[in-house]
Amino acid sequence: MKRLRDLFAILPVLTLLPAALSACHKDSSGSGAAPKEPAGSDSGFTASATSDQASATNDSEGSASEARARKERSHDGYGDGGEPEEVPRGRLGINKPTPEPQSPPPLRRPPRMPALPNFPERSRYPKAAELPKAGDAEGCGQVWSGTEYQPVECVDPGVHERHPRAAKVVVPYDKMKQPAEKLPKMVDHRFDGMEGPVRKQGGPQCTAFAFTAALDHAFAKWTGKPGEFSVMQIWARYHRLEEKAAADENVGNFVTNESEWPYDAKLANSWDKCHRKGGECGKPADEAKLKELDKRKVAEITKVEIIPATKLEVLREKLAGGADVTMGLKLPSFALAGEPGAKYIVGSQRGAAKMGHEVVLAGYAMTPHGTYYLLHNSWGNKWGDEGYAWIHEDLIKEYWLDNRIVIPDVQPMEVAELRHHAHNGLMSKCEKDQAPDSISGMCARKCPDGSPRHNNICADEKKHECPEGQINLTGECVLSAPKESGSEGKVKWECAPGGCTYEMPKGEIECKEQECQGSCPAPDFRLATTRKGLACVE
Repeated sequence: MKRLRDLFAILPVLTLLPAALSACHKDSSGSGAAPKEPAGSDSGFTASATSDQASATNDSEGSASEARARKERSHDGYGDGGEPEEVPRGRLGINKPTPEPQSPPPLRRPPRMPALPNFPERSRYPKAAELPKAGDAEGCGQVWSGTEYQPVECVDPGVHERHPRAAKVVVPYDKMKQPAEKLPKMVDHRFDGMEGPVRKQGGPQCTAFAFTAALDHAFAKWTGKPGEFSVMQIWARYHRLEEKAAADENVGNFVTNESEWPYDAKLANSWDKCHRKGGECGKPADEAKLKELDKRKVAEITKVEIIPATKLEVLREKLAGGADVTMGLKLPSFALAGEPGAKYIVGSQRGAAKMGHEVVLAGYAMTPHGTYYLLHNSWGNKWGDEGYAWIHEDLIKEYWLDNRIVIPDVQPMEVAELRHHAHNGLMSKCEKDQAPDSISGMCARKCPDGSPRHNNICADEKKHECPEGQINLTGECVLSAPKESGSEGKVKWECAPGGCTYEMPKGEIECKEQECQGSCPAPDFRLATTRKGLACVE
């Protein structure tokens, strides 16, 4: 039972840690922000490690371009004229339950929404231009970026279906989801400052670039700032098996900063199979380098979640919940139209490409002319709007590669050490009107709305400080859980805005007590199984 207690009680800590670990980032003077002990904490349990993500990028415009993009977006409806003000955040404390719950911390910044881009009806799109004649396609082909041809990888269309390490939700998505009308009309992860750098690939390594970009973003939920992880480290692990997606050889492994192993196109291409003319190929990756980098690890790739691309309502919920997702598109042309700040992909007169290009989706916009998704590409800052563009949902349906969307997750190494100290209070089902705290796992009286407490915190519904369908538990407005209950097999579940509580009998999902119980907080309110045990996912 200890393992089950550990997983239920500690894995949800992930949702709280952004507020804790981001306090460790250095300010402009080079000193760490002054830490403050959370009110009501009597555990003496704190986080004090730092995160020194490198600032190097792989594109010639680099971080200066990123800063410029953020500045421009502040004048294009993405902000209020400047960067969000940094607010000192306290160190993590595991709060024991008290008779009355604590109130959530004040919002670090008020919720703001960028203006919807102004896109035309698809029938009024500019006619897709004939693609220029290309040279002999090598390997698995190439796609048109709008200015040049880009090589694509040999991705096996069925690989995601066979992924043995994917997290599987206990309750099907269709049974547990926020009503569509409660989701925001627009989500743009650039707007919250949690998108990592736009990189520029120099060969057919799009899966590695997309996977790494999604990890950069996932890291931000812990620290408040995105990671800048090494694409070379990701690519080195699986380059020999082109047909495998990046996740196959990376889940459970570690990642380090880009500065430890910067992208080298010539070297990366030399590891590829010999299906191109000229240049080195078929060379082994530097295994000694990989082992050495594990000594300087920054984070662990903990899991991937895979959902069918046909479940677009689930995709929007995942994006609204704060996840970046990766997917493959067999679109032969990524040529663009539209005004700056609202660039969109036009489409193509040709059929599907021979193979696909892997991209990251980092938001959506529900416009009068259909739903668009924000594409974070890996062709440098000169493509689209500083490396981003919008794509209509119909084009995704027409050109998706494998009908699967992949959501990777990463956990800072500091978290692993913090988890060893967390309270393991979940022994068996709590008494009536109580539920396990989604952080400590200790039984506590439920919140007034029926939610489990989150580190002894209950949201204050009377404040109405977040938009409908969102809730404040940690100083940020996040997607709330749906207000509903039900059962799936022998597992019972009950959800309220602050999270969901799960019950299962002995023998179900490793429960070794007569009855077991655990909680997952919003926005990670879904319980999932992985090869390493249980986890909470968006």
